[in-house]
Amino acid sequence: MAGMRKLTDEEYELIESYFSKRKKLRNLAMFSIQRWAGYRIREVLSLKLSDLYAPNGEVNERIYIKPKNMKGGKNPRAIPIHPKLKEVLESYREVLLSKGHFNLTCYAFQSRKGVNNPISSVQAWRILKNAFIENGIYENVSTHSLRKTFCEKVYRSSGNDIVATQFVMGHKDPVTTLHYLAQNQERLDEVVLNII
Repeated sequence: MAGMRKLTDEEYELIESYFSKRKKLRNLAMFSIQRWAGYRIREVLSLKLSDLYAPNGEVNERIYIKPKNMKGGKNPRAIPIHPKLKEVLESYREVLLSKGHFNLTCYAFQSRKGVNNPISSVQAWRILKNAFIENGIYENVSTHSLRKTFCEKVYRSSGNDIVATQFVMGHKDPVTTLHYLAQNQERLDEVVLNII
């Protein structure tokens, strides 16, 4: 989403704490997948429990989204599950088990409306927007901010390798990846003022 910014580590920790304290592990898991695997919210909402968990209930090693659920429908990505995401998914599994809702054929993030329907991307945005507002985060943020945060982390982790970042993000063109990494004016000023 154009104009949306990345979250700082502190902002993400506020959101994570917000959902944890309120025992909203479904919401924490949903947004943690964006933060730690970089999928778009519509891709996350397409996930079934079998995409996250093995038949024995263990967390899978990777999250694979079917091509039909990917933007463009052609470039599937299988992202390894980060240890921090694994912790969240293990906690979420325990909640689902305790409520008798752990059925691998069901959507991972079910709506209360209908039988086995995922929540809508609009509802996901409402949930995150409320968390942002409660934590004093107002400007240029959306569910896509979590994907942008992931992109920045991948880029730094790769030693600023734009091609590796492009492939992890599933972008067809590195220019798209560069748009995700666009720097704010404060950062650009810092770069210029630190020239030796």
